[in-house]
Amino acid sequence: MSPFLLAEREPRSFLRAVCLAWHRGSGIAFADVPAPPGLFAQQRVHESEVSQPELRKELPAELLDFWRKCRRSASLERRLFFALRHGGADTAQVAEQALGDIRQYGVRYVLNKASDAGRALASQARQVMVELHRLKGLIRFVPMQAAEEEVLVGRAETPHHIADLLVRHFRERFAQYGIVLLVRGCAFVSGEEGEVLTDDAEPYRQALASDFERFWLTYYGSQSIARRANPRLRQQRLPKKYWSWVREATQFGSDGS
Repeated sequence: MSPFLLAEREPRSFLRAVCLAWHRGSGIAFADVPAPPGLFAQQRVHESEVSQPELRKELPAELLDFWRKCRRSASLERRLFFALRHGGADTAQVAEQALGDIRQYGVRYVLNKASDAGRALASQARQVMVELHRLKGLIRFVPMQAAEEEVLVGRAETPHHIADLLVRHFRERFAQYGIVLLVRGCAFVSGEEGEVLTDDAEPYRQALASDFERFWLTYYGSQSIARRANPRLRQQRLPKKYWSWVREATQFGSDGS
């Protein structure tokens, strides 16, 4: 059975994996997705196990030229960067199909959304970018003492793989604090060297249950003016999919009022 190649959710890692998969006639998947159960064990190989010199030796000239051409496009790399973090089940398939279109028609063909895969790739990238922008304004932090460091603990729920991007953003914004973000039952923690680590979420949940939530809701309530309530605008700015974890949403009625 051909190896099933694994890629990180990074443009260059994914591009390497796709080129190797095409050449070897293999499948491709993300490294953070567990193998589905089956009757036969699949050999899963991470693309990083193939060194750069080995990659150049293995790939035929046509694929090697394609790989180099894609690496030179900053616009393609940016679009792939966000699209590959989309939480959809078809994310890898869409990106691979888009790269197939590039191989046949060129980079601009996909960036200009001339193909179905190009449009899907752009749509997934935009959804992730919009989600990232929204969450930067919706996450509320609570201070907590952890070991010898004061950290800020926040919570978010998102289907996309952007927890590390959020942690890095807030680490730069609040440089004097460590950042902990609880997403999908896991704690994403800022490291000393700029890396993002994972940890058990339970020790940090207690901080979120402190009096800070009551203080925030009191402040939020003091800023509202009942006669100017606009449920329709509120739902536009804060869609219902966020209401299960955004604190002030506990004050909303079913219609957002």
